[in-house]
Order: sequence, then structure tokens, then C-alpha cells
Amino acid sequence: MRIVWTNQFAQLPDAGGGTRHIELATELYENYGIRTTIIAANRNYLSGKRVFERDGCYKIGGVNFCVIDVAYRPGYVRRAYSWIEFAAKLWKKGDWFKEADIIIGSSPTLFGAYSTMKIAKKYHKPFVLEIRDLWPEILRDSGKLSDKSPVYFVLDRIARKLYRDAHYIVTLSLGQKEYIENFTEIPMEVVYNGMSDKIVESLSDTKKFDGFNVVYAGALGYANDVDTIIKAAELLKNENNIRIHILGDGPYRKKIEGAIQKGLLNLIYHGLLPKKEAFRIMAGCQVGLLTLRDIDLFRYGVSPNKLFDYLSLGLYVVSTVKGEMEDILKRSGYGTTVEPANPQILSSTIKELYDRFTRKPEMFAGKTAREFVRNNYSREIMAKKLFKVLNGIYTTER
Repeated sequence: MRIVWTNQFAQLPDAGGGTRHIELATELYENYGIRTTIIAANRNYLSGKRVFERDGCYKIGGVNFCVIDVAYRPGYVRRAYSWIEFAAKLWKKGDWFKEADIIIGSSPTLFGAYSTMKIAKKYHKPFVLEIRDLWPEILRDSGKLSDKSPVYFVLDRIARKLYRDAHYIVTLSLGQKEYIENFTEIPMEVVYNGMSDKIVESLSDTKKFDGFNVVYAGALGYANDVDTIIKAAELLKNENNIRIHILGDGPYRKKIEGAIQKGLLNLIYHGLLPKKEAFRIMAGCQVGLLTLRDIDLFRYGVSPNKLFDYLSLGLYVVSTVKGEMEDILKRSGYGTTVEPANPQILSSTIKELYDRFTRKPEMFAGKTAREFVRNNYSREIMAKKLFKVLNGIYTTER
């Protein structure tokens, strides 16, 4: 079986963020012999840097990784141009789609997914829609777009069209699935984000940093509520043995760097690192932070990969995300969910965990957390779920 999977923001396995598709595609190849072509933009979506020197297709293990050049323009409105550019340029890459048995289009953005669906129809191929973020709802609820605007109206119509016309829909959370069921009767499956098995296994001997270390890894944007982390660090600045590490990139990077330059020395910014290097820093900590703004949509419409990354590395998770992610964290038995956008509560929770650590450091070994993720959310398990979907479609269509 051959599949083509488009996702403007897909990244190589050693990149920071966005490695879901290459890791799942590798599992599909190694365990089921499925050959996948991933089509992405030739840009790292966090740094804006080119992934390869030029457009084209590159062999990454058993996966064909193809890239299309798009302009990089900082700023939300200007970034929208690259979304449309990527969708338009997909049409010029017909040869990459012709041999596929199944074509998958991933959101965000809706433009790329819609263009992929039209290409699938052109070549008479079954189309699978993967929903990673609920558009346009997430744009509305994060304050970037009014639901009264013409742009919202157009995006909403595109989303409904995708929901109706796909052969199958894959979501990253149960909440997303239940929400989309209001608009379509298309069959759906939940394929969660999960742990990066091979990287985690290679870091089993990583030593912890001195003192008590907390880490946030991921995008540094408005939705990620980086302000709360900075303010919590300020409240903890006199706790000499507590340090907060931040990995990633995004619009709030300058705020973090500015706070450090002003003397907030318990805050350590590592920048955007290759995945293995980032995981090594995370593995050297005791606690992982999962913060998002206090937005209702985040209770059911997200599946942050960092939750599974932290647990897979044995980190105790302090989260501000209610709903389904809170339920998963409770099941893991290795984390707590606190009130979002509240630096006082976040800092006091970190201080309380530090006090526990000084009394009983073995409590932070994280063995049960690692086992929980490995037994429930490994890439291998998620690839098996995806294979069942693809194989069902393939068998039916032949």
C-alpha cells in the first residue's frame, strides 16, 4: 500500500516539534510495509529556516519526504500567505500523488487539507482528513478572528465541506471527534499523539541536572501562555535550587530573553534544538510544564504532544489544560492540573513539589509514568490504529 500525506508543518525526525507524521510513517513502513510520501513546506515552522537547500523528495529511512518552498513571513496575518501558497503549489506536484492508494490531508491549515482533497478527487483516490487543530474555531477562541468576519465564514464552509466529503476522518483527541460528529456521519478514529519510543530508549542513562529543574518545551506563542511561566519564575527567583528551562521558539522568545537580561537568572532559555538534544535536556529535569491559555476549546480540541513526551521521560507533569488532557494525566498517576493563567498557583505548586523532592527524591523516578505511556500511547500503538483505518479503506476500495 502507498499513501501520500500532506502537512505543511511536518518535520524531520531530529527536528524540534512536528515529528508525528514521520514517526508514524516509519512505524507503518517497518511494521506493515506501507510506503508513505510526506509532503511538507521546506521551512521549519518555528524558526522559519529551510529544511533542505532546495525543493524535492528525500529518502528518510523508508519514508519519502518531499518539500515545497514557501515564503516565511513573521506575524499572523503575513503567515497566512504561506498557507495559501502551500495549498496552491500542491497542485503543481501531481506526480507525487498519482501512484498513491490513499491520500491524507492534515490540518492545520484548512487550505492545504482542502487542496489535498481536491487532488484526491482529481486522481480518484480515497481521501482521509486528519484534524490536528479545530479550524476556524481555534482562531476565533484565541481572539485572532471574529466569527462575524467574512474570513471566518469562508473557513467554516471549507471545514464543513471537508467533514462531509472525506472518506474517513482521523482526530487527535476524543473531544475533537465528538465535536466533529455534530457536522458529519463520516466514520472517524482517534489516533492520539504519543511517545517517541526510539529517542526515549536512547536516553535511559541521562543524568539529572543539579538542584530541582522544571522544563517547558514547545511553541512560544500566545496560546501557550508563556507569560504565566515568566511570572511564576519571577515569584520563584529567590529559590536558589529551582530552575525553569524553556526550549522552543516563537513570538514570545524575545520576552523570555528580555526577562533573563533583566536578571531573572532562574529562567534558562535553550532555544530551538534538534529533538534528541531537546529530549536530553528534558530528561535532566524533574517536572514538565504544560500550559495553555484559559480557552474552552482547549478542554476538548487539543492533544499536546509534550504531555506524552514528558511522561515518557518520567517527568512529573504540571498542567493547566482541563478536560480530556486532564483525564489522561489523572490516569497516568503522575501529575497535577492547576488553574490556568495563574502565576501564583503555578509557582506555589512548583515550590511544593520542590519541598517534596528535598524530602523524598525517589518519588520523582517516573517509572510508572513511562510504563503508562508506553502501554497506551506509544507510536507503535498509534500506528497500529492508523493501519487498521488505512487497511480498511484500501480493502474496500480495491
